[in-house]
Amino acid sequence: MKNSITDHITMTGVDASTDIFMLPEGIEIGVLYTATPKDRNRYPESHDIVRMMTHMQMQGRRIALHVCGKTARDELLKGELIFLTDRVQRIQVNGILDAEYVRTVCRMHWEKTIIVQANEKNLRLRDITELNLSMLVDASGGRGVSPEEWIRPDTEMPVGFAGGLGPHNIATELPRIIDVATGDWWIDMEGQIRSDDDQFDVLKAIEVVRIAKKVFGS
Repeated sequence: MKNSITDHITMTGVDASTDIFMLPEGIEIGVLYTATPKDRNRYPESHDIVRMMTHMQMQGRRIALHVCGKTARDELLKGELIFLTDRVQRIQVNGILDAEYVRTVCRMHWEKTIIVQANEKNLRLRDITELNLSMLVDASGGRGVSPEEWIRPDTEMPVGFAGGLGPHNIATELPRIIDVATGDWWIDMEGQIRSDDDQFDVLKAIEVVRIAKKVFGS
């Protein structure tokens, strides 16, 4: 049962320089994984991901792994990311996906929630009946852009909402999301809680939670 707004918040993109111990309590932390990080701050190296996840596990935090790129998706399907997936409660698979791929991943990780992105090319995934599947409305794709209108897909599965959310607009966008959210829902943010050099900004994360609690009344 979700009683606090922090139960509905995911903040994505912690990096090697993030002070894990300063992160707001209660929220889910999303960690981005790609097979080719190439010195991009929001995509930590595997050893840094393991280090951060270890600390978060010790703190009892909720963790989500966000799998990005075709090579990473192939690694997930082959079971090569078990050293990461064993540490998390939810796995988000980004990109345009084949229905059979999604079914297979859901069955491989039946004890975890699998999240796919809800966009025009993925909407057919609404028909998948695996009980551990959820969808994330994300027109932004990490670019930090909010939609003109929040629309929930016509599905009975849990749905999350992402796109341009941050300390500058959470007070106005959160009520708009709540108006369309039903059942089990959450919000995810990434681009607007980063610094100018693309590092996760803990102070922005703390400010988002402060404002959201005021809006939500918890």
